[in-house]
Amino acid sequence: MALRCTDQHLERTGPVPGGSRITCCNLLSRPPVCDGGDGTNQFFIYNIATDTWSSGPPLPRGVFGAAAGAWNGKIYLAGGSSNFDSENVTHQVDIYDIASATWSTAPNTMPVATGLAGVAQAGPELYIVGGFNTNSPERNVRAMQRLNMETGTWQQGAALPAGRGDFALAATDTALYAIGGDTDGGSFFDLSDNVLRLERTQFASGTWAELPEPLPIRVQSKGFCTSAVTGGEIWSTGSWRGHNFFRSLSGERCASPYSDVPWLSTTPDAGTVAADRSRTLTVQVDAGNLEVGTHTATLVLPVSDGGVTQLVLPVTVEVLAGHTALQMSAGAEQTAVPGSISIHTILITNIGDTTVTPILSMQGNTWKTSLLDNAGTLAPGQSTVVEVAVQVPADALVGARDTVQIIATNRDGATLANASLTTTAGAFYGILVGPSAASTRGTPGLSVAYTLEVYNTGTTPDTFTVQVTNATWTTTAPAQVGPVAPGGRASVEVVVLIPLTVHGTATDAAEVRVTSQGDPTQQSSAILTTGVAHVSQLITPAGGTLAAPGFEVVVPSNGVSGDTMLLYTPLITPTVNLPTVYSFERAFVFEAILAGGVALADVTQPYEMTISYDDPTLADNAVLLVWDGQAWVDAVMACADIGCTVVARTSTSLTVRALQSGEFILARQSGGGVSQVNRMYMPRVVR
Repeated sequence: MALRCTDQHLERTGPVPGGSRITCCNLLSRPPVCDGGDGTNQFFIYNIATDTWSSGPPLPRGVFGAAAGAWNGKIYLAGGSSNFDSENVTHQVDIYDIASATWSTAPNTMPVATGLAGVAQAGPELYIVGGFNTNSPERNVRAMQRLNMETGTWQQGAALPAGRGDFALAATDTALYAIGGDTDGGSFFDLSDNVLRLERTQFASGTWAELPEPLPIRVQSKGFCTSAVTGGEIWSTGSWRGHNFFRSLSGERCASPYSDVPWLSTTPDAGTVAADRSRTLTVQVDAGNLEVGTHTATLVLPVSDGGVTQLVLPVTVEVLAGHTALQMSAGAEQTAVPGSISIHTILITNIGDTTVTPILSMQGNTWKTSLLDNAGTLAPGQSTVVEVAVQVPADALVGARDTVQIIATNRDGATLANASLTTTAGAFYGILVGPSAASTRGTPGLSVAYTLEVYNTGTTPDTFTVQVTNATWTTTAPAQVGPVAPGGRASVEVVVLIPLTVHGTATDAAEVRVTSQGDPTQQSSAILTTGVAHVSQLITPAGGTLAAPGFEVVVPSNGVSGDTMLLYTPLITPTVNLPTVYSFERAFVFEAILAGGVALADVTQPYEMTISYDDPTLADNAVLLVWDGQAWVDAVMACADIGCTVVARTSTSLTVRALQSGEFILARQSGGGVSQVNRMYMPRVVR
C-alpha cells in the first residue's frame, strides 16, 4: 500500500506492484520512484497525474534499506544491504539517469557502509545518518555522511552521540532532526522515543542536542518535514505500530528540494488563476554573468490542482558572443604634498552591446598605488566611477611625478580599455591651532590669558593672520604670527578682560581664527570660553549653607520659598563709587536665583552672612553696604525692623543677619555719619 497527503489528509494511491517491502523511495525526482525492497532489484515509477505505477529498468544490484536522493535529472542509490542481513551492507553508490533510463555506478563510494539509515535531502545535499552495519544491533552506526549530488563528492560530519538505525531523519532550512529508531544493544527493535537536533551550519563539528519533548511512544522508520499545518513541522509516520506524530517548529521551514538559479527569475513569483482563466508569467533571464554557450534550467511551479502537483517548464538559454567595449576617462592630474594620499577618479563606461564585468589592474607606477573599488558589472550604456589612491612618498621632492596605468580586461585577459593617472609632489600650505578649545574663569575687572600654539603643517614657510571674532568681552591677540618653518610652531597669547559688571554664571566665547597667508583657504581656529569665578550652592526650603573662601551665608529653614541657587562672585572693585564717608575693603555679588532664572531682590527670611578680613582694626568700624539700585545703603539697617542685625564682630570677621541679594561692599566707616548716610539712602520699601 502507498499513501499520499492532500489538503492535510492521507489517502491511498494505487497499489505498489509486487507487494514487497519497499525500503527506498524518492519523491523529489520527477517522476517519483521506489527502489529495491526485500533485497530485490525491483524499480517502480509512480505517475502522480494518473495514480498508476510502472516498472523501470532493474537495479544494478539487489538492495534492502538503501538511501535515495534525486538531483538534476538523476537518482542516487547509496548503500543498503543485499538482503535483510546487516552483515551485507555496502559502500556502493548507483546513479539512474531519468532521460536515458540507464543505470551506472558512481566512482565515489560511501565513506561508511550502512543500511536502513536516517535519510533526508536538502537541495543537492543528501544526508545519510546512522543505520545498521556488521556490528548491529549491538553497536549501530553513528556516522553522518553527506553526498553533494551536484559534484558527486562525500563529506563526513558530526556523529550521533550513540548509534541509531531504522529511524526518521527530517531536514528543515536550518536543522536536521533524528527521530526515534533502534538504539544500541538487544535486538533490531529496541526503539527510542527521543528526538535529536543539529544545526545544518554546524555539520562538520556541531553537537546533536536532544529535544526536551520526546515522542509520545517509541517508534522507528520514516519521517519528513512539511509546511502544511503550522508553516513548519517534522513528522514521524507509520512505524510498525501505525502511528503518525508531528511537532511544530517555530521559525523553521522545510529545506527546499530546489536550488536558486541566479540568472533566472519570474514575475510574478506567486499568484492565483481562476477556473477557465489564464495568466501571463514573465520569465526573465539575466545572461550578464553567463559564459558564451548553452545554459539550461528547470522552472518548477507548484500548483493546487487536484490532479497535478506541479508544472515543469524546461528553460534553455543560448548565450552568444557580443561586442564588448569600454571607455575609461581619467580625471585631471593631481598635486599632493609629500607624505599624503592623492585620490584619483576614473569614469568607466560600457559602450558595447553586452554586459561586462571588467577586471582592473595597474602597471608602471613606482609610488604606492591602490585600487579602492571594483568596476562591478556594467550593462550596455552603464557607467561607474572607480577611485585610485596614490601615496606620495614623504621624501619626494617638490615637482616629482609618478604615473600609473589602469587597465581593464575581460575574463580572457583581453584589454578592453586603459587610462593613465599622474600625481605630482607639490608645495602645500597647512595650519593647525591647538588646543581647539579652552576655558577658564576669572575675577570681574581682571584679565585672563590663553596661550595657543600655531603649527605649520605645510611644506613651505608661512606667516599666519590672527583674527578674534564673536567676542563681547574685550579680547586681544597679535594681528599675525610668523614666518613659521614647515613642521614648526609659534605661540599666540590671547588676553580676555572680564568686565567689572558681570558676575555669577556669565560667560563669553571668542573664536580665534588663524589663516595661512600663503593659501587663505587653509584656516584653523580655537574657541576660548571665559567665565566668572564664582561659587554656587542649591538651597531648598529646608535651608542650607553657601561657603566660599572668606565668605559664608547660612539660610535658615523657610529662608527661601522654593529651590533657590545662591551664587557668590568676588569683585576687584565696586561697580559704583562709594560715598566719601566710606573706604572700600572688599566687594562681591551675592545672588539668589529661582528655578527658571528669576533673580530675587530679597530672600523670605533673614540669612546670616559672615565676611572674613585680615585687618583686625575693622572689628569696630566695619559696615556691610548693599546697592539698592540708587545708592549704597547699610544692609542691616535696611531691614532692622524684621530682625536684621549685626550678629558678631571679631578681629577676623563680621557676621550680620540680612535679607537682600545684589552687589555688596565690606566698607570701613569714618566718623559718625554712617547712620545718617544710611537714613538718607534707605527709605523703607514694603516688600
